[in-house]
Amino acid sequence: MRTVYVFALLGFAFLAELLAGRLDLPFFLAALVVYYVSLTTSLGIGFAVSIGFGILLDLAYGRDLPVTAAILAAALLAGKLIRLKAPTHPFETALPGMGIALVAILGGGIVRLSLSTQPEQVDEFLWELIFFGALGLFLMPLLTLLFDAAGSRLGLGAAICEPKASFERLRPRRVREPRGGKNQ
Repeated sequence: MRTVYVFALLGFAFLAELLAGRLDLPFFLAALVVYYVSLTTSLGIGFAVSIGFGILLDLAYGRDLPVTAAILAAALLAGKLIRLKAPTHPFETALPGMGIALVAILGGGIVRLSLSTQPEQVDEFLWELIFFGALGLFLMPLLTLLFDAAGSRLGLGAAICEPKASFERLRPRRVREPRGGKNQ
């Protein structure tokens, strides 16, 4: 069931990417979904999904320079480096979401700027970085809540882990009696 759910999420992201590409908008939903998949499964599966999904997107767009797989893998790596341990609250995915968005937009923008000869596109690119970085900051916790809610309805594991109790809280406490007895 988990595999079907992951493929449904990837299909949703693929359709959203194609729609955004048709409108000529840079979009990074695929990178966020790949990061969510790596949170619910493992990092190795996340990298395999990012490479396969990037190749599929490049084939769908018919790109001359197929770099989407490398961009998605770099975005996944950026998200994992920002947050090394499993998140215990949805807001802990906000900074990785911003990092993923920035790396995804930066990778696509560098390719686009290297193929362009217009210097005024640099200003537009900086505004895209600011806007989509802020959008990733808010979108990743929202997607995590939404996908975890849908996954829990299907009986699947969530990306948000329960916080583990520290050893100090579990250790029984000793109460010491004052020296000399009770009535002194």
